[in-house]
Formats: sequence, C-alpha cells, structure tokens
Amino acid sequence: MQHHGLPTRLLDWSENILFAAYFAVINDPKEDAEIWSLLPWKLNENHGFWGTPLQNSRVLKYFASEPFHSNPSKLAKELGLDNEPIIPLAILPTLKFQRIRAQQSCFTIHRPPEFGSRIEDAIKEDNMFTRYIIPAEKKKDFICKLDYLGVNRSTLSPDLDGLAGSIKDLSFSIGWGQPKLLHLEKYAPQLSSDQ
Repeated sequence: MQHHGLPTRLLDWSENILFAAYFAVINDPKEDAEIWSLLPWKLNENHGFWGTPLQNSRVLKYFASEPFHSNPSKLAKELGLDNEPIIPLAILPTLKFQRIRAQQSCFTIHRPPEFGSRIEDAIKEDNMFTRYIIPAEKKKDFICKLDYLGVNRSTLSPDLDGLAGSIKDLSFSIGWGQPKLLHLEKYAPQLSSDQ
C-alpha cells in the first residue's frame, strides 16, 4: 500500500544490499543517501525470541491489532502479553505479491512515534545496526552501476509501473507531448536522420 501512497506502520527493508542501495539513491539527487543495515533477529530479541515471528505470534497480533483497539493495555492482556510491546518488530511477509518477491522485501512494524521507541534505542551494537552514507554527488554513478548489475526500476517493480519508470529513467519517451526528446542515434545508431 505504501507504493500507492497510503501511510502504514511498516518500514520497508530488503534482504539484498544492492536493492537497498537502489532505493536509497534513486530520489532527491541533491541529498546524501542513507542505507541502514539491521540484523532483524537482534531486534526481535527484545520481544523474547530469536528469528522472525510466525503469523500466530502474540506480539505480531498486538502490532497488527493495536491501531484498531481503543485500549492497548487491555489488548496486551487479552493476548497474554505482560506489557505492551514498544520496540519495533522485524517480520518476513508472505510472498503473495510480485514486488515483494522481486525486492526480497521484509519489514519492521512500529508503534506510533510518540511512544519514543526507535530501532537505534533497542540495538546498541554497531555491527547489528549500521548506517552507511552515499554522498549526493555519487548517486548518479550508483544508479548507472546498479543498472549494469540488473538492479533498476523494471527488475524491482516487474509491472507496468516499473516499466514506465524505467523508460522515464532512460530519459527518453515514445509518446507525444513529453518533455524529453527521443534520441534515436543513442539507441539505434544505424538509423539515418531522415528515418
């Protein structure tokens, strides 16, 4: 739903560092990019288990139900939890959607920000939660090299949105009234100017 502009409590992650790099560098060309690397099992230790929760996990049920419940403390008790979970939870989605499969997606689910709990508050070890900065002036080079490796909009969003975005990324258009020109010599140098 986030791809269609609906805010959620989920934060997107990828199990593939190249995919994460693509999403970090593709927007805001004048701003530095950031990649965060997280060991999800370490985050979930705060909930008393190692690994990712199964769909019947009481903690996961709490996070999924809490926005619709008028009394979060009561919900925690109903689910047999000692306390309301505050620390975000790392989860693996079911692979029902093509984009989730293509992007090797995983998520963290969060309580509202006013609860003051952040991932960096829960994980103190640098090797378990790390931030990498890509300077703004390197973003264009990253995009080009990622494309050479087959990491681009059309491979990460294997649908019409991804195809359209990839065409726009190539800076050419095949439609009328578009702001960018089609430079045929770049893509088909054997054509003469009168074709």
